[in-house]
Amino acid sequence: MNQILVHAEPTSNPNAIKFNLNCPINSHRAPLTQALQTLTQIENIDFFENSITVFKKANSDWGNLIPQVEKVILENIKTN
Repeated sequence: MNQILVHAEPTSNPNAIKFNLNCPINSHRAPLTQALQTLTQIENIDFFENSITVFKKANSDWGNLIPQVEKVILENIKTN
């Protein structure tokens, strides 16, 4: 099994962070959406081929949220 790597990358929007992965996420989209929506600080989620852009609520802090998002991603993505 290959190790899943997640890299958080800032965007031009201070309320959005792009999480790049070293694997495609299309087949994991539904469980990831459901798991990420349990984080109350998240306002919106956009999926791309191997990245997820997470939009936080304006009053939330990335310092606390980034590790939580990374944990959810790693717990919900399995390599084929």
